[in-house]
This record gives sequence, C-alpha cells and structure tokens, in this order.
Amino acid sequence: MAFEVYHDDSSGGKVIANDILETGKWLHLAAVEDQNGYVKIFKNGEVVVVGITAVPQNVNRVQNYIARSNWDCDEYFSGKIDEVKVYARILSDEEIREEFIKGVVRGDANNNGEITIADVVYLVNYVLKNGPSPIPFEAGDVNCDENVDIIDAVYLVNYLFKDGPPPC
Repeated sequence: MAFEVYHDDSSGGKVIANDILETGKWLHLAAVEDQNGYVKIFKNGEVVVVGITAVPQNVNRVQNYIARSNWDCDEYFSGKIDEVKVYARILSDEEIREEFIKGVVRGDANNNGEITIADVVYLVNYVLKNGPSPIPFEAGDVNCDENVDIIDAVYLVNYLFKDGPPPC
C-alpha cells in the first residue's frame, strides 16, 4: 500500500507500507498527512510506517478514486472495502486506534468472519497452550474487561450455547 501526492505530473514522494495487506482477513487501514507532508500509515490501529511526501495543492479535482489508480496501466484493487472515511482534520494516533476498535468483532478470535465454537477453541488454545493470539487481539476480549483470558472463552460458550449475553 502506498501514500503518494502528485503536483501536476510529478510525484512528491511515496510512503510505502510493504506487505500490509493480508488475504482473507478483515483489516483496518488508515493514513494521515500533516501540513508539512509527514505521513503515518496505520494497520489495525498501530503505526506501521512513517514518511514524507508533498502536501496536496488546493485544486479542483475532477478525477478522484478509491481502490483505483489514475493510470490505466495499473490494476484495480481486488478485494472488498467495507467503509471509507475522509476527515477535514488530522486524526490523532489514539483516534485512529478508537476507530479500529469500533470495527473489531468481539468473539471472532480467529478472524474468519463468524463467531463459532472454533473461536472458543482458539481462545482456549491461546490462553492455556500458548497458541496464536486472537486476530486482532481485541477480538479475544469478549467481555470487554481489557484482558484475554479463560473467562472470555467461558463467556463465549455461554453466548453460543446457553443464550448468554452477546460479546460486548
């Protein structure tokens, strides 16, 4: 993924986040640029790369694309985009993190798009067997107590099989 600003036909510099995209997984991606051209690219609420590019000029833009380039030789984005937000101000790192947390599906610990017994097994494996952490980590905090522990697995069992409350 790249963040690049052009002035006329010239690039003002490109900030590249290599290997940021993951096939088949929900990701929260964000980028901010300040008034000096300082850019931060975020993945799942965390800064993954910083750099500098040109500051956009104040011009009437007639071609604006999301997931597409201005150049015909470039490929279209091959994937799904759930939501796009554009702000008229620079969001802080904490605001980006909060936006990410809003999109997390609590209980979907294995990040496959469903809450099932497989997520309970995933959490138990993580907590008791040092297995892989939930993806993203916040998805494993089913009861929103800011911990991922066996209580979250029990909470999820109650939700799935005992008509317990849904994940927070």
